[in-house]
Amino acid sequence: KNCEPAPDLRGLYLAPVLGRILAVAGPVVEVRGPGDAASTYPVRYTFGVEPLQQYLVDVGSGRLQALPVAWDARPAAEGGQRWFDLQDDPAPPGSPLHWLGPAFTWNDSCAACHSTGVDKGYDRAARRYQTTFAEIDVGCEACHGQGSRHVASARSGHPEPMPHALVKPDTRAWMPQPDGPIAKLQGADPSDPELGRCAPCHSRRTALEPATGAVHDASRIALLEDGLYFANGQILDEVFVLGSFLQSKMHAAGVVCSDCHEPHGLKLRARGNTLCATCHRPEVFDTVEHHLHPPESPGAQCTACHMPQRTYMGVDDRADHRFGVPQPLLAAEVGAPDPCVECHPTQAPAEAAEAIGARGPRSPASFGEALLAARRDEPSAAALLVEVLAEPKQPAIVRATALQELGHHAGPELLRQIQRATEDADPLMRRTAAGLADALPPALRQSLVVPLLQDPSRSVRVEAVGALIGAAPPLAVSPDAPGFRRAREEYRRVQEASADRAHGLTNLALLARFDGDLASARDLLEEAIALEPADLAANLGLADLHRAAGHEARAEAALRRALAVVEDRAVVQHALGLTLVRLGRSDEALEPLAAAHATRPDVARYGYVYAVALFDADRRDEAVEVLGRVHERHPADADVLETLAAYCEALGQHDDARRHRDALRSLRDPRQQGARGAAPAGARGAAVPDR
Repeated sequence: KNCEPAPDLRGLYLAPVLGRILAVAGPVVEVRGPGDAASTYPVRYTFGVEPLQQYLVDVGSGRLQALPVAWDARPAAEGGQRWFDLQDDPAPPGSPLHWLGPAFTWNDSCAACHSTGVDKGYDRAARRYQTTFAEIDVGCEACHGQGSRHVASARSGHPEPMPHALVKPDTRAWMPQPDGPIAKLQGADPSDPELGRCAPCHSRRTALEPATGAVHDASRIALLEDGLYFANGQILDEVFVLGSFLQSKMHAAGVVCSDCHEPHGLKLRARGNTLCATCHRPEVFDTVEHHLHPPESPGAQCTACHMPQRTYMGVDDRADHRFGVPQPLLAAEVGAPDPCVECHPTQAPAEAAEAIGARGPRSPASFGEALLAARRDEPSAAALLVEVLAEPKQPAIVRATALQELGHHAGPELLRQIQRATEDADPLMRRTAAGLADALPPALRQSLVVPLLQDPSRSVRVEAVGALIGAAPPLAVSPDAPGFRRAREEYRRVQEASADRAHGLTNLALLARFDGDLASARDLLEEAIALEPADLAANLGLADLHRAAGHEARAEAALRRALAVVEDRAVVQHALGLTLVRLGRSDEALEPLAAAHATRPDVARYGYVYAVALFDADRRDEAVEVLGRVHERHPADADVLETLAAYCEALGQHDDARRHRDALRSLRDPRQQGARGAAPAGARGAAVPDR
């Protein structure tokens, strides 16, 4: 269906955008590139209503791409009614974030959540889309299921409730408590499907199936990862709502989206503090004693302190749904904006914290210190993470994130925590345990991960398959292992649904490699690279496939091709260095190993391997110097400490060697096992990007 774009684009001439000049005449956009070469694309749809509108252009093969400029639909008084660039830092051609890249492809990245009944219709052989939808926007059936099934049930004479139909029971209500300031939920259905319907389109996730049923059947939800969230759990990247909400006391108490949001009118059920007063007694909470601000002032609004906003896509202000308590000192430490300091910029975080402490409630204990220590690779990180894991009141998404971070710290404590997590009540914990299979000895890996193939949640089952087939070294799993055939088929379906993306094809290649079909694995990886030449996991996977087949020279060629296109060059440089070592060209390997360390000094393993290569090349003083710098930056890395002590001893630096051995013994305290540098993202295992 074609449509005239709105607002009127005719005659518009835009300034350079992403190195291009955009000129628009009627429903056609002309993109001028370097050398004044021009491409013309039909504008098919206006995408969005408020606060911004994007425009979808037809670039051929059924693919619709969103232009990198948008119309600010806000009133002029609010700064709107203007064109603006969606990217402050334009992505280069070939990048997934370039406007012709997969991140801007409507068929895969946008359609499923913005229309109803979407069938992506991707034809792998032809590499084209035939995408269809039942309704152009989000209609009734998107949440309540197919209308035809409702009609058939009513006409049957024996109508039955539709599964996942989102019909709230009349008995569900929030009841004021005579002995407490906060209402409590009564008549709740523990199998309430509402969150499962809302979550897929309001979360950072990888899709596992159409949005029906439980949250962890439809989606692989992103944890509180570095780059997505600040260490204290505040929103950083475009993570939408669910990851924040799962951290909240609201979620723990049974609150669901429609308690505050009216889903049909797309409005809140009440305005301002009146909405919060539905459950929180205003005589307790809407007071100067609680919010510390003059009545009716901006600072007296509940959302000002408990739901600070962050702006995305240039003009879209989105509220943090953690419902957190301001902690100015912690926010300053993790680099997050703090609502107190944002409103009182002349006040230092320490002053704000003192004011809160003197007049307000005591801030609750936070997991932020543990995640920050882990991100900084501090010696205290492992012990702090174990403390978070030992606290049952911590939200599951927090504990799962702590477990994932603990995965960088090898030792008995990690094994104990993985074992416990496989039996945890929450799917996020069990999924994270499965994803850490590489940290387990092979025998224990099978005994802990294979039972997860029969887990109640699809996200756990799919993760378990990925862990087993992507393990290094590969595991021998019997096809008759309980649940393996079913889970393997689920894994295959999930990846085939993403076969228009490199990560889906890369995971299918893992499956083919696990089955011993190396030719198919190679074809799939080459197809993935043809689709997305800069995809890191596909390029590394192809090189590793050649290595496993004994073709080191082909692996070298694949890595050198990857160096020309991938954004994370360090991981490719590191892999190239290791390949050259295996080829017997150790002196030549020093250059890419040094480059990897220089590019990413935050990855301890790169510096460690480079130092070992220097030592083996009889450049021993340089090796100790490099290891010393790595140790200063990564004091909790036991491999670095142990090797540094040995090298110092070999050079006759006995006092330094003794000091490093003492530090190593301290590090290997029973509650703080030796650290191991984290494997770079995409270097091994399944390629599952959250989005």
